[in-house]
Amino acid sequence: MKKLSVLLALMILPALLFAQPETPVEEWTDRTVLLIGAHPDDDQQSHGTMAMLQDNGNDVYVLLLTTGNVGTKDPDMTRERLAKIRYQEEVDALAELGIPEENYINLGYTDGMLEFADREEVVKQIVYWIRKLKPTTLMAFDPGWGYQKWHKTDHRSASYLAADAARAAEWRLLFQGQITQ
Repeated sequence: MKKLSVLLALMILPALLFAQPETPVEEWTDRTVLLIGAHPDDDQQSHGTMAMLQDNGNDVYVLLLTTGNVGTKDPDMTRERLAKIRYQEEVDALAELGIPEENYINLGYTDGMLEFADREEVVKQIVYWIRKLKPTTLMAFDPGWGYQKWHKTDHRSASYLAADAARAAEWRLLFQGQITQ
């Protein structure tokens, strides 16, 4: 039985590793793309893809859960000042990609504390944006499994919250006050 399980895993693994969308990402047009991340700058590894999608006529949105207001060792920096700096850095980076400032959404949670936030409230806010924007493509951190141990807590939390919100958004009896149609 153990050999059969290993054999099945080895047969399925390549299909999962090399799974690709029917239409190559380079050919996507007229889509609404929503990237969900934890902090300003967490989207930077996707900048090339986001710029290409924007250039190809897609609407790209970035929804970040925290303000990035803790990530400094500067003893003279305040959370408020750092949040403003991180906001402007994010807006400037997105502008370079051709993504307008109004496509940047930040839920305003404190950096490093996302795992302690009210889960239902965070999911509710993400669901609101999913329902409002109606994305055809949702991008988020991979929640991981084996390597999850090294994920920053905000990254791990953001990935699970995004997955939970994507699931919740499809059920009209969850967060009913958000539904307009």
